[in-house]
Amino acid sequence: MNQQWKWVLTVRCTFKEKWEKSGILPVLHPPRKKFGFMLWGCITFNGVVTLAFVDGNINASKYEYILENSLWPVIARHFPQNNYIFQDNNAPVHRARTVAEYKLKNKIKTLTWPAQSPDLNIIENVRQRLKRELKNNANNSVAEVKHAIRGIWENLPVNYIISLYSTIPQ
Repeated sequence: MNQQWKWVLTVRCTFKEKWEKSGILPVLHPPRKKFGFMLWGCITFNGVVTLAFVDGNINASKYEYILENSLWPVIARHFPQNNYIFQDNNAPVHRARTVAEYKLKNKIKTLTWPAQSPDLNIIENVRQRLKRELKNNANNSVAEVKHAIRGIWENLPVNYIISLYSTIPQ
């Protein structure tokens, strides 16, 4: 697929300077790559576990599908004694009525998350690391990006995940 580079006029002057033609420079910008998918990842104290790709925007039914097909295998494998606490955040899809009913019906033990609280979920650190490491990869397609993300995810060191868990107060 041949994508067009775009010429953009960039103005270079300080805030107090007035705009002059000499400060306008044409700059050639590469095409921006936009990929339309979301990620859902699950970590435990023992490292990364599940990574699910969601095409398009997530909604309540997609989130329930993820819980059913990605969370339950983690619970069955890593928490056979049912000694876990599931943490998500106050994203609207996590609070949807049908999702709350699903969690209640399936007895998913969740962490209480106060409204308008700062995001203290350690998965955010993992997400930032994925983004940082992904910048080093030149990917031209959704498949290449997903492959790169999965490779980074699977190679996150267990001691890194354990160090994140050690920051959570009892």
